[in-house]
Amino acid sequence: MNDNINNPPVEGMDASTLNAVNSPYNEVYVENDEYDAGTNVDVEVVYLTIPTKWIPVYRKLLSLVANGGKAILDDCNYGCKGNGSIVFNCWNIFQSACAVHTEGKEDEAELFINYVSKQIDAYNKSNSININDSNFKYTITPDGKVKADGVIEDNIVSLSLDKENKEAYDNYQANKDNGKIYVEQDNN
Repeated sequence: MNDNINNPPVEGMDASTLNAVNSPYNEVYVENDEYDAGTNVDVEVVYLTIPTKWIPVYRKLLSLVANGGKAILDDCNYGCKGNGSIVFNCWNIFQSACAVHTEGKEDEAELFINYVSKQIDAYNKSNSININDSNFKYTITPDGKVKADGVIEDNIVSLSLDKENKEAYDNYQANKDNGKIYVEQDNN
């Protein structure tokens, strides 16, 4: 498929061919979020998307950044040398991993996340830091309404929902894909 070709929505199509094996149309799913690109919005937060399997690295990174907070205030050069440089490099590379993951560049994302994980582990070992952070709560829907209880054991993440959050999550799942459109197939 040639990604450089814009396939506009089809008008006046023959609906009887939609489910045919050799249909001339591709099905495209879209979310009906009632968003008008010309409307400004005032939101309280935006979400960084972190793959679930990266949560153990993210939790270690948060601990590392939180522990460096006082040192950052005490020394304005903290981020430029030694341990501070490691902390800030890990944070920035983690952000890069999330960005390239969002762009679908999985090999690069895995390279970055593995680098960050190894740097944090080496930093913690050399500074005799032991992180015992196995229980946490995470927002798992874009609207921020569903919170999951999480546990990390042997770098494996398990998320669970109480009854109220399970109902809210089921409602979110049922309504997240509100519509679809069709475009002509790209024969290139």
